[in-house]
Amino acid sequence: MKRILLAVSGLSPAVITETIYALFMEKKPVDELHVITTGGGKGKLLETVLSPYEGKLQALIDEYEMPPIDYNPQTNLHVLKDANGKEINDILTPDDNEILLTKCLQLTHEMTTRKDTTVYFLVAGGRKTMTSCLALAAQFYGRPRDRIYHVLIAPSEVERAKSTKTDRSFWYPPKEKQKYSYTDFTDGKVRTINSKDIQVNLINLPYVPARYFLSEQLMDEVKQPADLLAGLIRDEKPALTISLSERKLIFGSMLEAELTHPTWLALYTFFAVKKQECILDESCDNCEKKICFLDFNEISSSDSDIQSIRQMILKKFEEIPDEFPSVYKSFKKEASFNPAKHKINEIILNAFGQSIAPALQISDAPIPLSARTGKRTKKFGILLDRERITIEWKADKEVGTE
Repeated sequence: MKRILLAVSGLSPAVITETIYALFMEKKPVDELHVITTGGGKGKLLETVLSPYEGKLQALIDEYEMPPIDYNPQTNLHVLKDANGKEINDILTPDDNEILLTKCLQLTHEMTTRKDTTVYFLVAGGRKTMTSCLALAAQFYGRPRDRIYHVLIAPSEVERAKSTKTDRSFWYPPKEKQKYSYTDFTDGKVRTINSKDIQVNLINLPYVPARYFLSEQLMDEVKQPADLLAGLIRDEKPALTISLSERKLIFGSMLEAELTHPTWLALYTFFAVKKQECILDESCDNCEKKICFLDFNEISSSDSDIQSIRQMILKKFEEIPDEFPSVYKSFKKEASFNPAKHKINEIILNAFGQSIAPALQISDAPIPLSARTGKRTKKFGILLDRERITIEWKADKEVGTE
């Protein structure tokens, strides 16, 4: 999976090297860097971060022995231009802001359409309107695996400090200890900070991806915010499709989770079938009875049903992958059921995100204390409304509860 850092930058591009450093420290090395900037910001970037001569980014890569980063200014530096092709030196008018927003939407749409990418949106550079436009683009087109980041330096005085050894500004914490000097605005005195005391803090900003609540037509090409917002105002709720032939879960029109292991897919499909079999008239959203939920004894006694679903799935493999066990692992014991449930839920969370996953995961509901054993047990099932669940064996055929 290729990690792309998409940033906006003005006249203080140090946030780019600081962020790349922080991501590397979190074991998330960046593979590609793309920067949206103005004509004025372009000059600053080419003089410092992206300079072919003693560039700050290349210095960071060399000093920390990072993997190569694609940051070619010819292709990865996106300078804002007006309708006549003239570079915009600053964001000063509504027209300038419209051009900026369109560029943010275009690049975000392009990068998140690629299935081999994770995009990190950096909203810590440039004017506030620049970071706001990039954050808005991320809200519309971002996926659960993408992230919006802000970077903070502590103490904040470092941002205006210079190295006492090299007289260079701070770009990232150097491996070799250095002292940085700065003028304290409160009393006008010059003070120093040791580089080992400098902290680069990466802030992960939570957001709700809106793309999965938009129609497929709205996602085919870049749209203006007004069109995207209008697309969110609808009564239709996204549905879950379980595609046995493709071995994946599809939520809405865009969001997918791969359940390639036939045993996990069979177990999840079993719970979906039980959900569809519910005979209550009331909506699942307000149901407290959870009669479609099963305790472990009921799951264990239905082991043959799960095995049958698994065999249906295996028939679609031309050749069964080596990592899939040839012998079915029974769910007659909790020691085999619990790890499988945990893995399925983990895949769903990673694919769909925290705002959607709880309705799709195999959840548990407590059962009142047993009069016989005096113990509290659990029932397991899927919370999503049964009317929003479809099980497909082929693209044009639905598998019901047979």
